Amino acid sequence: MNTETSPCGPIAAADALAAILEEENRRLSLHDFAASATLEAAKRGAIAAFEAAMEAGAKLPPRERRQAEAAQRRLEKAVSANGALLRDAIETQQRVIRTVMQALDNSRAAVEPLQSYAQDAAGRPVPPVAFNLRA
Repeated sequence: MNTETSPCGPIAAADALAAILEEENRRLSLHDFAASATLEAAKRGAIAAFEAAMEAGAKLPPRERRQAEAAQRRLEKAVSANGALLRDAIETQQRVIRTVMQALDNSRAAVEPLQSYAQDAAGRPVPPVAFNLRA
């Protein structure tokens, strides 16, 4: 089996997965999260193909080992960058959510009048409460 040109070979599978991750990384670095999400199906398929190629355990001839090492380095670099960019995307999403929640809290405070301590939740006056402390 020629693993260099076979779409199911480990080198081709690693290169295909790396290419998808690199494209996702490019989109994530631009903070184009919607565009990066469109790669999900392709990414899952490439991962499955890569896993299948690795499970097949094809022995590489010596002349292809350098290609395999280069493919492995490319894939490792893409995976590392992808993890960092995904963490950044999650942090960005959390900041956006916090900002929206703060804006909602501020808009509610501007619209809803402050409740007086002399009223209960229904707006009725609360009778004074007396404490009697005896020693």
